[in-house]
Amino acid sequence: MPYYIGAGEPEWDEYMAMMEDDVTEPPISLFKYVVPWTAKTAVLQFPATPGPQPQDLSADPDPQLPPGQQWVARFENEQKFASELALWKLSSMTAKCRAGGVKRVFGHYDGGGDESFTYFRGIEMSDGRLIRAESTHGETRGIDCDELIADAAFALMGRHFDAGEFVLHGAVVIDFDACTITDESNIDVVFGR
Repeated sequence: MPYYIGAGEPEWDEYMAMMEDDVTEPPISLFKYVVPWTAKTAVLQFPATPGPQPQDLSADPDPQLPPGQQWVARFENEQKFASELALWKLSSMTAKCRAGGVKRVFGHYDGGGDESFTYFRGIEMSDGRLIRAESTHGETRGIDCDELIADAAFALMGRHFDAGEFVLHGAVVIDFDACTITDESNIDVVFGR
């Protein structure tokens, strides 16, 4: 969940005070990098060929748990399933991306305050060319790069990186040669500086 600021932290209180002066986005200096909360790692591996599609087990938490803990277990299972399904989808696209010459796909994501978004930024081709998102139409026939970035964010963060008193910004790189998703920790890349 790369660069984060949230409720309960001194930086959040500082940001809340700034909002009284019509500041809508926290300054970059208030953010700190944290490891994506569902993946619990900054680099995720996915198989080059997909196995069976993951099954959603979120509806069946341990009935022995108290109701409050069942809700938490259900939420954690939903997040885990979203991550596993996203990895499976990326694995399903590996052969197509490789055949199309797409080596890496770049994007950003952000969330908090009941909203989350993903943005496709560009690709690197197997021949080394870097192509910005607005110029990829002829290079990505049949490959939905917007969906790839959404899946990468879901693999790292789970399905819910929107609800709560926090603001986060992240950048991801999907590498179809290495079969990895990397959550970018370089603040200059994440914030486009």
